[in-house]
Amino acid sequence: MPKYNNLRRTWKYSNDFKVNAIQLSYVVGVSIKSVAEKLDIHPFMLSRWRKEYRGHVYQKVLKRHAITHSLSRAGKCTDNAHMESFFHSMKMEVIRGNVFDSDKKLRGILGSYINKYYNVSVCIQG
Repeated sequence: MPKYNNLRRTWKYSNDFKVNAIQLSYVVGVSIKSVAEKLDIHPFMLSRWRKEYRGHVYQKVLKRHAITHSLSRAGKCTDNAHMESFFHSMKMEVIRGNVFDSDKKLRGILGSYINKYYNVSVCIQG
């Protein structure tokens, strides 16, 4: 990993700087890594900015399909802890290390895991 001389937090960069960096990273044939190196920022930071930058497109799609975006309440960072715990367990116990022949097989295994194992064990423990 190269050494980055400009070790500022993301909030210390101006919005104009972030937008210009993001737009440079969308140029065909240009990689995130090369833009980040040229601007002396970490590639991970640029990747995060790109995700936030595209958020408005995502919100429009949700609105078009009448889907309410789930967000944590202000100051309540643990709102989603139960779901995060579930997805972690599911990935460790079902997904990782397995190859599924089809979508149908994956759906069947996930349904079985949720309804016959996870929900039952949570009810017994809870």
